[in-house]
Amino acid sequence: MKWALPAAMIDAGDLPAFARVADECGYDAIALPDSVFYPETVSADYPYSADGKRMWLPRRRCPIRSSR
Repeated sequence: MKWALPAAMIDAGDLPAFARVADECGYDAIALPDSVFYPETVSADYPYSADGKRMWLPRRRCPIRSSR
């Protein structure tokens, strides 16, 4: 069996470090969404919450920091 670690909503600059840590932890792959870049502002309501607000903070960083 192969295991993939989902990597949605991660800053594109953090993906190399994320992939290295996933590899070190024994994952076979990282699973990316159809887009790794997200707009800073969105005018449409989020369809998967009762109030239409998104559940994530726009400036929250991935805990795995790259060396940049």
